[in-house]
Amino acid sequence: MSDEVADRLRIVPPLVERFRAYLETHGAWGSLHVALEDGNVDDTSVRWCKAWACKEGDTEGEALADVLLTMTKTQRLKIAQRAGEQQYERDRKRWER
Repeated sequence: MSDEVADRLRIVPPLVERFRAYLETHGAWGSLHVALEDGNVDDTSVRWCKAWACKEGDTEGEALADVLLTMTKTQRLKIAQRAGEQQYERDRKRWER
């Protein structure tokens, strides 16, 4: 199986929705900002985000950091992009009303 196929298989809609919900309630990616907003998707940065989430009592941010640590760097970038696109579309629809 190619890396591209593996990436597509791991980023399933429920996972995207979980990240999107986090983005919606924690603007600019909250505790995961350094990784998902700024694009620092290396393991060290994700671990830093996890530690920050723990310090701030952000249990969902901590759990999502654990999820990110199971992903490749490409997958981490894609999950942020897909969740962000969904959030943008929902906001756009609200603005158009």
